[in-house]
Amino acid sequence: MDNPAFEARRLIRGARAATLATQAAGQPFASLVTPAAAPDLLPLLWLSTLSEHTRQLRAEPRCALLFMGAPEGPNP
Repeated sequence: MDNPAFEARRLIRGARAATLATQAAGQPFASLVTPAAAPDLLPLLWLSTLSEHTRQLRAEPRCALLFMGAPEGPNP
């Protein structure tokens, strides 16, 4: 891993799954989501208006997004 920025881009663009963490009534709530990335690496998520995490994001927009690397790939 010579270039951390390159490795971060590779991880974000190659991620097939991510964990979206929101909060409900002050408690953490984690959901499995399918991410994509815009050319500038802005994370893109397709969220249903029916989902619990969408309701939570509308009430409290602060969240965390954890990208998961491929299990067979190197540990970033």
